[in-house]
Amino acid sequence: MKNIFLALSASFLAMAIFLSFTTGTKQLPAPGNDEILNLFPTEVSTILNNSCFQCHNSDSKNVDAKKGLNFSEWKKYSVIKKVGKLKKVCETITEDEMPPEKFLERFPHKKLTDEQVKLLCKWVKEESEKIVKNMN
Repeated sequence: MKNIFLALSASFLAMAIFLSFTTGTKQLPAPGNDEILNLFPTEVSTILNNSCFQCHNSDSKNVDAKKGLNFSEWKKYSVIKKVGKLKKVCETITEDEMPPEKFLERFPHKKLTDEQVKLLCKWVKEESEKIVKNMN
């Protein structure tokens, strides 16, 4: 009887661990965040949604991430702040600082590929130029 109880407990624990890893891996935008992601080109918003948006939005519990960049506040940012944030995005992803290692330990599939980094940095450059041009 004791062996059956231990076997059932071990099975339950294994299933709970498995479910905790598999159910938390798909990241969908929270309700209402589609509007925020629609501010960016589709290929950019897809990358942001997969690898960035989970921490960099108003609903995130990560206070430091929200302070650094909050996509929920993007429309409210001044022109200068937007250009500065964009420049910082390219710098941090090029230096492989984002997504952070601790985050990637839990969600390794969210690591940016070299192609994604290039695409985001290209967009950052184009978007920054467009913002500055519209400022004049």
